Amino acid sequence: MLRIAVCDDIPFCTERLAGSIAAWSRERGTIIQIMKFQSGEEILFEIENSGDFTAVFLDIKLNGINGIETAEKIREQNRFISVVFVSQYDTYFKEMFRDMYPVQFLEKPTRQCKIFRIMDQIEEQQKYVFENFQFRYNHHIYSINLREVMYFVSERRTVRILLITGREYRVYNKLDEVEKTLKRYKSPFVRIHQSYLVNGLYIDRYHCRRVMLRNKDILPISRSRKDEVLRFQMAFLAKYGL
Repeated sequence: MLRIAVCDDIPFCTERLAGSIAAWSRERGTIIQIMKFQSGEEILFEIENSGDFTAVFLDIKLNGINGIETAEKIREQNRFISVVFVSQYDTYFKEMFRDMYPVQFLEKPTRQCKIFRIMDQIEEQQKYVFENFQFRYNHHIYSINLREVMYFVSERRTVRILLITGREYRVYNKLDEVEKTLKRYKSPFVRIHQSYLVNGLYIDRYHCRRVMLRNKDILPISRSRKDEVLRFQMAFLAKYGL
């Protein structure tokens, strides 16, 4: 599922854009969740409460903080979110945003064919780069980028999710089920212990009995999983060259 945020302080523009994205969803058969906002503050509040969006469509001129400031704050939390600026500004002005990758532009009045093309690109990025892990907790739906997850840890009836940003989430689930779900993704996770499922991208040092992560957390490797971790390490080094 793709979580899409649409933000414009003119309700008609928000509804029109959201309607075109919904039409893309129906035609492509892709499940999406669209949330509509009228200010950058509303988007930032929603991200803080329910997790990241796959993509954010932002008008540059907004009441309160503008679209540019909103995008910068979003990127401080997750630099992988796709940002699409919706505006009437010309190509010369767009050069100001060349360092805020990935960024796309949608000119007003919006055209459905252009929206479809942008959504196709976002979906492709989602498949190969922006893998999101989605779950429910306390009646909220959350979506977090797997590249931001350092590890999952089992704690009684819940699984705690620790992100490189310092943020944490919880999900009512078993670690075995989380591990099974992650096997469908490309992100390199390894089960090092009955209680720990770790993102290989954040393992700084291996030892026969433990791993040290880039944030200096030290996690144990169980005896029964020592060989599995060693095989993972060799395959990881061969693939990523890290």
